[in-house]
Amino acid sequence: MTAALDSNLEKYNDPTVVAAYAAMGDLQPCEKVLFDRHLIPGMAILDIGVGGGRTTPYLSQVAGRYIGVDYSIAMVDAGRERFPNVEFRHCDATDMAQFADGEFDAVLFSFNGIDYIPDDARRARCLAETARVLKPGGIFIFSSHNAGLLGLWPMLA
Repeated sequence: MTAALDSNLEKYNDPTVVAAYAAMGDLQPCEKVLFDRHLIPGMAILDIGVGGGRTTPYLSQVAGRYIGVDYSIAMVDAGRERFPNVEFRHCDATDMAQFADGEFDAVLFSFNGIDYIPDDARRARCLAETARVLKPGGIFIFSSHNAGLLGLWPMLA
Protein backbone atom coordinates (compact mmCIF):
# COMPACT_ATOMS: atom_id res chain seq x y z
CA MET A 1 0.00 0.00 0.00
CA THR A 2 1.21 3.48 -0.76
CA ALA A 3 1.49 6.16 1.91
CA ALA A 4 -1.41 8.09 0.32
CA LEU A 5 -3.62 5.01 0.38
CA ASP A 6 -2.61 4.21 3.96
CA SER A 7 -3.42 7.73 5.22
CA ASN A 8 -6.68 7.81 3.27
CA LEU A 9 -7.80 4.49 4.70
CA GLU A 10 -6.72 5.59 8.17
CA LYS A 11 -8.91 8.69 7.80
CA TYR A 12 -11.96 6.67 6.69
CA ASN A 13 -11.56 4.26 9.61
CA ASP A 14 -11.38 7.12 12.14
CA PRO A 15 -14.44 6.89 14.44
CA THR A 16 -15.17 10.63 14.17
CA VAL A 17 -15.14 10.51 10.36
CA VAL A 18 -17.22 7.32 10.32
CA ALA A 19 -19.80 8.92 12.64
CA ALA A 20 -19.99 12.00 10.40
CA TYR A 21 -20.57 9.89 7.30
CA ALA A 22 -23.10 7.67 9.08
CA ALA A 23 -25.08 10.79 10.01
CA MET A 24 -25.45 11.88 6.37
CA GLY A 25 -28.72 11.08 4.74
CA ASP A 26 -29.58 13.19 1.72
CA LEU A 27 -28.75 12.74 -1.93
CA GLN A 28 -27.01 15.58 -3.71
CA PRO A 29 -29.41 17.31 -6.15
CA CYS A 30 -27.38 16.12 -9.16
CA GLU A 31 -27.44 12.54 -7.82
CA LYS A 32 -31.23 12.62 -7.57
CA VAL A 33 -31.49 13.81 -11.18
CA LEU A 34 -29.05 11.16 -12.46
CA PHE A 35 -30.57 8.35 -10.42
CA ASP A 36 -34.13 9.24 -11.46
CA ARG A 37 -33.09 9.54 -15.10
CA HIS A 38 -30.93 6.41 -15.43
CA LEU A 39 -31.90 3.84 -12.81
CA ILE A 40 -34.77 1.49 -13.51
CA PRO A 41 -36.65 -0.21 -10.68
CA GLY A 42 -35.48 -3.77 -10.17
CA MET A 43 -31.88 -3.22 -11.30
CA ALA A 44 -28.95 -4.96 -9.62
CA ILE A 45 -27.00 -2.02 -8.17
CA LEU A 46 -23.47 -1.91 -6.75
CA ASP A 47 -22.82 1.20 -4.63
CA ILE A 48 -19.03 1.67 -4.36
CA GLY A 49 -17.66 3.88 -1.58
CA VAL A 50 -20.94 3.62 0.28
CA GLY A 51 -19.48 5.17 3.43
CA GLY A 52 -22.06 5.22 6.20
CA GLY A 53 -24.93 4.58 3.79
CA ARG A 54 -25.92 8.08 2.64
CA THR A 55 -27.22 6.77 -0.72
CA THR A 56 -28.52 3.46 0.64
CA PRO A 57 -32.14 4.43 1.43
CA TYR A 58 -32.78 5.70 -2.08
CA LEU A 59 -30.82 3.08 -4.03
CA SER A 60 -31.94 0.05 -2.03
CA GLN A 61 -35.57 1.03 -2.68
CA VAL A 62 -35.00 1.25 -6.44
CA ALA A 63 -32.87 -1.88 -6.69
CA GLY A 64 -34.02 -5.44 -7.08
CA ARG A 65 -30.62 -6.28 -5.59
CA TYR A 66 -28.45 -3.72 -3.81
CA ILE A 67 -24.95 -4.12 -2.40
CA GLY A 68 -23.03 -1.29 -0.76
CA VAL A 69 -19.24 -1.66 -0.62
CA ASP A 70 -16.44 0.32 0.95
CA TYR A 71 -12.74 -0.30 1.52
CA SER A 72 -13.06 0.99 5.08
CA ILE A 73 -14.21 -1.80 7.36
CA ALA A 74 -15.41 0.80 9.85
CA MET A 75 -17.66 2.35 7.17
CA VAL A 76 -19.02 -1.09 6.23
CA ASP A 77 -19.77 -1.77 9.90
CA ALA A 78 -21.54 1.60 10.20
CA GLY A 79 -23.67 0.82 7.15
CA ARG A 80 -24.58 -2.59 8.53
CA GLU A 81 -25.52 -1.07 11.88
CA ARG A 82 -27.60 1.65 10.27
CA PHE A 83 -29.31 -0.65 7.74
CA PRO A 84 -29.24 -4.21 9.15
CA ASN A 85 -31.42 -5.61 6.35
CA VAL A 86 -29.18 -4.35 3.54
CA GLU A 87 -26.08 -6.09 2.17
CA PHE A 88 -22.77 -4.32 2.80
CA ARG A 89 -19.37 -5.77 1.96
CA HIS A 90 -15.76 -4.84 2.46
CA CYS A 91 -14.30 -4.29 -1.01
CA ASP A 92 -11.66 -2.16 -2.70
CA ALA A 93 -12.85 -0.54 -5.93
CA THR A 94 -9.60 -1.55 -7.64
CA ASP A 95 -10.18 -5.27 -6.97
CA MET A 96 -13.76 -6.48 -7.14
CA ALA A 97 -12.87 -10.15 -7.62
CA GLN A 98 -15.66 -11.13 -5.23
CA PHE A 99 -18.14 -10.17 -7.96
CA ALA A 100 -18.76 -12.02 -11.21
CA ASP A 101 -18.44 -10.57 -14.68
CA GLY A 102 -21.66 -8.82 -15.68
CA GLU A 103 -23.25 -9.10 -12.25
CA PHE A 104 -24.73 -5.57 -12.06
CA ASP A 105 -27.00 -3.40 -14.16
CA ALA A 106 -25.65 -0.24 -12.54
CA VAL A 107 -22.54 0.72 -10.58
CA LEU A 108 -22.38 3.96 -8.61
CA PHE A 109 -19.35 5.69 -7.13
CA SER A 110 -20.66 8.92 -5.63
CA PHE A 111 -19.29 11.73 -3.47
CA ASN A 112 -16.14 12.06 -5.63
CA GLY A 113 -14.95 8.67 -4.34
CA ILE A 114 -12.94 7.87 -7.45
CA ASP A 115 -10.80 10.96 -6.74
CA TYR A 116 -9.56 9.38 -3.50
CA ILE A 117 -7.93 6.51 -5.33
CA PRO A 118 -4.33 7.74 -5.04
CA ASP A 119 -2.95 7.27 -8.56
CA ASP A 120 -3.92 6.91 -12.19
CA ALA A 121 -2.95 3.23 -12.41
CA ARG A 122 -5.34 2.32 -9.59
CA ARG A 123 -8.07 4.53 -11.04
CA ALA A 124 -7.65 2.67 -14.34
CA ARG A 125 -8.01 -0.64 -12.46
CA CYS A 126 -11.17 0.69 -10.81
CA LEU A 127 -12.62 1.60 -14.20
CA ALA A 128 -11.64 -1.78 -15.66
CA GLU A 129 -13.19 -3.62 -12.71
CA THR A 130 -16.33 -1.51 -13.00
CA ALA A 131 -16.63 -2.37 -16.69
CA ARG A 132 -16.08 -6.05 -15.87
CA VAL A 133 -18.83 -6.28 -13.20
CA LEU A 134 -21.33 -4.33 -15.31
CA LYS A 135 -23.68 -6.17 -17.62
CA PRO A 136 -23.35 -5.24 -21.31
CA GLY A 137 -25.15 -1.92 -21.69
CA GLY A 138 -24.96 -1.30 -17.92
CA ILE A 139 -24.60 2.16 -16.49
CA PHE A 140 -21.81 3.68 -14.41
CA ILE A 141 -22.64 6.86 -12.50
CA PHE A 142 -19.82 8.60 -10.66
CA SER A 143 -18.82 12.05 -9.52
CA SER A 144 -15.42 13.67 -9.65
CA HIS A 145 -13.93 16.97 -8.59
CA ASN A 146 -13.33 19.26 -11.50
CA ALA A 147 -11.06 22.16 -10.57
CA GLY A 148 -11.36 23.49 -14.12
CA LEU A 149 -15.06 24.08 -13.58
CA LEU A 150 -14.44 26.51 -10.71
CA GLY A 151 -13.49 29.26 -13.16
CA LEU A 152 -16.78 28.75 -15.03
CA TRP A 153 -19.00 28.53 -11.95
CA PRO A 154 -20.16 32.21 -12.02
CA MET A 155 -21.27 31.76 -15.64
CA LEU A 156 -23.18 28.57 -14.84
CA ALA A 157 -25.01 29.80 -11.73
